[in-house]
Amino acid sequence: MLQKKIKNTTCQSKMALPTVRLLHYSEQKLNLTLVVLHLFLQVNARNIDGSTPLCFACAKGSLKCAHLLIEAGAEVNPSLTVTFPPLHEAALNGHVHCLEILMEMGADLEKSENQFGTALHVACLRGYMECVRILLHAGANPNAIKRHQAPLHTAALCGYEDCTSLLIDYGANVYQRNLQSKRPADLATDTACRKILQTKAGM
Repeated sequence: MLQKKIKNTTCQSKMALPTVRLLHYSEQKLNLTLVVLHLFLQVNARNIDGSTPLCFACAKGSLKCAHLLIEAGAEVNPSLTVTFPPLHEAALNGHVHCLEILMEMGADLEKSENQFGTALHVACLRGYMECVRILLHAGANPNAIKRHQAPLHTAALCGYEDCTSLLIDYGANVYQRNLQSKRPADLATDTACRKILQTKAGM
């Protein structure tokens, strides 16, 4: 009966959305998750925006769902053109444990999303210190460029003192100029953040 009900729900659409809803519900219903995965194996199905179930799980911080999806064959580095890949989703929402499991499974730290850059750019945009730390420790490039702007520019512009200091500790270039020829210190909106950058740059 359960299998018939799930089958009817999933067959209504080839997109990922029905499966995703079931997977999110399955945080407390892991047996249902296993049935879905074993019956259909649509772990890399896409919704109308192109997101996969793993993207949704990481955006919501559903570590159990993410783990099950990866075990069932979900792509950690899916080819996406519009939406964020799983690593970006985890960084954007501050889900440290999802970041860790994705990196363990080979997530591409340098994968750059057109508008927002790498996962490190995204973590700096939100000021998630622990996410920034984990990404840098795993080898993320502190000088990765997106539209002529490095993560340090982003952290300075947003006024995140801790993220700024951490990036510098991992080798971020305080002299790097963006498209407007601005260095991070020129963009700093926080006094303490600006002082750190100016001192490091000898200004």
